[in-house]
Amino acid sequence: MSDQSQIARVSEGRVSVLEAAKATLKDVKEDDIPGLAAQVAYHFLFSLVPLLILTAAIATTIGRAYEDVGDVTTNIIDWLSGRLPPQTAETLRPSIESALQTQTGSAVSLGALLALIGGRNAMGALMKALNVAFDVVETRPWWKQQAIAIGLTLSLGLAIVGSSAFFLLGEQIGNAIAGPLGLGDAFAFAWLVLRWPLIVVLLVTAFAVLYWAGPNVRASFTWITPGSVVAVILWGLVTFGLNIYFRFAGGYTGYGPLGGLLAFVFWLFLTALAILVGGELNAVVAQVKDPKTRSDLAEHPEKIDEGNVALRGALGAPAPAAAESSAGPTGRPAGVTAVQPTWSEVLKDLPSAERRAREALAREGADDQGRRFRSAVTALGVSAAAAASAAVFGASRRG
Repeated sequence: MSDQSQIARVSEGRVSVLEAAKATLKDVKEDDIPGLAAQVAYHFLFSLVPLLILTAAIATTIGRAYEDVGDVTTNIIDWLSGRLPPQTAETLRPSIESALQTQTGSAVSLGALLALIGGRNAMGALMKALNVAFDVVETRPWWKQQAIAIGLTLSLGLAIVGSSAFFLLGEQIGNAIAGPLGLGDAFAFAWLVLRWPLIVVLLVTAFAVLYWAGPNVRASFTWITPGSVVAVILWGLVTFGLNIYFRFAGGYTGYGPLGGLLAFVFWLFLTALAILVGGELNAVVAQVKDPKTRSDLAEHPEKIDEGNVALRGALGAPAPAAAESSAGPTGRPAGVTAVQPTWSEVLKDLPSAERRAREALAREGADDQGRRFRSAVTALGVSAAAAASAAVFGASRRG
């Protein structure tokens, strides 16, 4: 998009649905959201399977309290078959059934640990992607990033476990509530219907928390945001659409045993893409309508990506080069009378702007090498942890 249209877009005021949609689609392309979604899906791959096994073990434990283990197991398999592509469900079925049949306290603890480690890595990748969506760079201390990632992992994990419990144990939960209160069968039937909007509200709220705490920018918290609603809708459409496609078109059946894994990875990629598209929409709306976001970026211009001069100009933040110079008596950088004239000079000086852009790309290339190295080291660590846990789990079964 042009520089002037970018400034107009982030100028404070109202934003129409059509303009927000156009800006979101442009940002999805310019920020390479599909590439970021692929990175997030890679980390999801190491966290979702332990989380599913942990959820199945918890659901089975609760089901045993109601002496209804067989129904819980059937519900879990039906949920996988009905909500995921058939090849994906078949790939996960042996692991789920094995976890249910050989459930022990150590297995549950190991599943929780692996889910937390993998989820923290996936959440870290999501936080980096959301920083790109909000046009900011990471300035928070390392310990704070880790604490936020773990907190978001636990909150989203609880949301997934809670929504799964509403689905898998909906009838048992309804009976447990209706019995002591003497509400009768009418409430139990109503609960079976009401649990579906509760699941949607739980997921929408979880995504709203992610978009609020994930990026390196202060924002006003609301329980339901446009991005979280769009993310849940897109995720539902993706899951339902892939289910229909793989069921009737065959999908990855030509790949043999690898077909289920490929379908699973593709579903994870589209899931991450839906979450990041929702994040882009929230970023578009926040830059226009959220006074806390605009104030935070104006007070801390070091958070704004160096290449996004338009956002700096619209928020009244100094340009990077001007910010590094000495300040004049008016409080502005020396030689700078206002932010907007500086931006106008940048527009007129296209050759120097191109040179600065090339230098920024060169610096970004060096940073990318470091990020790829750290990602590779993290992947090796997660793989080693998964291999060790598999060995321990196999030894416990043989014992």
